[in-house]
Amino acid sequence: MLLLPGFGQTAAAWARASKALVAAGRYVVTVELRGHGESDWSPNRRYELGDIIQDIVAVIQQLPSKPAVVGANLGGLAALAAISESPEPLASALVLIDAAPRMAPAGLDRMASLMTMDADGFSTVADAGRVVAEHLPAKQQLDLEEVKRHLRRCDDGRFRWHIDPAYQGFKVDASDRKAAQRRFTAAALALDIPTFFVRGESSTKVDRESMHEFRELVPHAEFADIPGMGDAIIGGRNDAFDAAIIGFLERAIPRSKLRPQGGVEPRMLRDAMGCFATGVTVITTSDPDGTPMGFTANSFTSVSLDPPLVLFCVKRESASVEALRKRGAFAVNVLHIGQQAISGKFASRIEDRFAATEWELWEYQVPIILDAIANFECSIREIVDGGDHVIVLGLVKRVHYDPVRDPLLFFQGKYRRIHVAREESEK
Repeated sequence: MLLLPGFGQTAAAWARASKALVAAGRYVVTVELRGHGESDWSPNRRYELGDIIQDIVAVIQQLPSKPAVVGANLGGLAALAAISESPEPLASALVLIDAAPRMAPAGLDRMASLMTMDADGFSTVADAGRVVAEHLPAKQQLDLEEVKRHLRRCDDGRFRWHIDPAYQGFKVDASDRKAAQRRFTAAALALDIPTFFVRGESSTKVDRESMHEFRELVPHAEFADIPGMGDAIIGGRNDAFDAAIIGFLERAIPRSKLRPQGGVEPRMLRDAMGCFATGVTVITTSDPDGTPMGFTANSFTSVSLDPPLVLFCVKRESASVEALRKRGAFAVNVLHIGQQAISGKFASRIEDRFAATEWELWEYQVPIILDAIANFECSIREIVDGGDHVIVLGLVKRVHYDPVRDPLLFFQGKYRRIHVAREESEK
């Protein structure tokens, strides 16, 4: 994969997204655009669109295979032209981020304004951040560390954008914009590889009209709006953005299938089971004296709605098994993304796992962990053999849940987090 940053950005903008792509099994190459970041500044000030397009062609031709190219605004549009205008196939797929042949003039002017505000430099990164914040949608949070990555400290001690001051691409006049638009439109019409068009839902550069025109130019393209994001969506901590890109790649250019592994050796079986993503729960009960007991588990599932049955599994040698038999009841506490510490505590060997954990008792006198995303109080219907575990089947007696929480997940032996976008109508 070849990742191309946008105008004013550096390759550092891809730091988080590239890690997600590598974790998904992709080989990732990132580069700086001409005059940006750590790339050399052109001694003869050659920063025309054609120069940037030629640079991209030169980079792709050095790669061992046709890459999937992902480009943000300027990087994406230059890649679009490079791929479509080449007489030889250059890429296996193209992802365009906030990049359409016809960009909204107001958004481009706003970007030009932002990139020309540093003529005198900024005294601090925070000063630059305040300027950037004015160009973000109200609900998008500013990441000062991300702003810092795109600044350089000059000899006078002040901060300026990490771009050659001679670069004039953001100051093009109306005629230059129209010429570029015609070139990109022709390139889009000629595009014949899998294409994914991604924009922040609050983008000022790519409006609905821009998207409609692109749909007509590239009818085979897929589209995605990233909720809560504006013009800068690749630098943020955005799981939705990463998931959208990875999902497209899995559909368009799936990785080579691995041959199935033989046998069911415990380590192999554990790793294979780890490919099934689950939520994280704490199962609680109490011994006959009322002492609370609990442990972390992800082997929880719904069995039936009528009657309401659930089950979980626990190791046969666990001290909780005897307490469960005697108490005849348990609670399932489903954790949210802010409760990883609770999961870790109840998965450890410390004696008082309930210390500093808020809980209460309901009818069956088993601990109910407060502030969980969901709680199920259950009476035990049956405990059956499950090899080196026992399977506990419970009848749900009482439920509490908080639908606006985001779940804590467990996948391949690690905690994961995901933000669930909720439509206004669901609130």
